[in-house]
Amino acid sequence: MVTLVTFHSWEKRFAGSRRNARRFIRIVAENEPGIITNITAYLTENGVKVRTLNVKNNSRKNEVVLELYLKISKDRDDIDIIRGLQSIEGIITLENVG
Repeated sequence: MVTLVTFHSWEKRFAGSRRNARRFIRIVAENEPGIITNITAYLTENGVKVRTLNVKNNSRKNEVVLELYLKISKDRDDIDIIRGLQSIEGIITLENVG
């Protein structure tokens, strides 16, 4: 049996002893070569699984909008992951979509 519980736009899955934080986030970044690779590489290096990734191009503003559904393992601090994403050069905004 799997139970989903939502806390302040966060989803946590409780199944046996495994607990994984799930986050829906939206990132607006400069449309520069390598920005998507930098973001996904950071997530991979920090043990975060990308469940879905949608990318939209805003050519008028030279920006890309990434919508990600992330699975963060229980041994990772999801707040630190978000802070790390915010520190990537080229990221303009990052928000929890919930």
